[in-house]
Amino acid sequence: MKLVSSNKFKLKEFQRFGLDIDIQEGLDLKEVLGTSKEVVIYKAIEAGENLLVEDTILEVDGVEIVDIRKKINQLSQYKGKEATWRVSLACLVDGEVLYSTAVIKGEIKEPQTNPEKAFGFDPYFYPNSDMNLSLHSLELLGLKDSFSARKMAIENFLNENKNFEKISLDSIPEWKGEYQKIH
Repeated sequence: MKLVSSNKFKLKEFQRFGLDIDIQEGLDLKEVLGTSKEVVIYKAIEAGENLLVEDTILEVDGVEIVDIRKKINQLSQYKGKEATWRVSLACLVDGEVLYSTAVIKGEIKEPQTNPEKAFGFDPYFYPNSDMNLSLHSLELLGLKDSFSARKMAIENFLNENKNFEKISLDSIPEWKGEYQKIH
């Protein structure tokens, strides 16, 4: 199994975790306009056998913002709202999609740092902790991995207890809906 992503920032984070898995840059896969689970399942199918894919979303007040890359500039309007950082992983293996997810709870706040010098929603997302720092501020201090849904998701997936759901490829219908428009 090999983890692939077209996002260099995500690849850098995965490599930093020091896990026993091959990691490489991959294609930018199409993303369905559906739930976070649907997005990562269909990405896994498109990627092909034994390629682990990741998808990240932000939930604000319980509403999934699946196309968060497109809506980063709108996050200030959610200031003071509860948020959840959800990372989902999926891999197609022998006719089954293996699916796992991890979440970090927090809040959307005004950035402490320049958002243009940060990755994604990191300057706006403040994980619930006594530190009261954004993910970006935690990154600058070398502490982000302790609050990382991405790290939790990959550790869950690779755990010897196999902490993932198995979904038969035969039970997944062909996607007939829309796709996210990123650009």
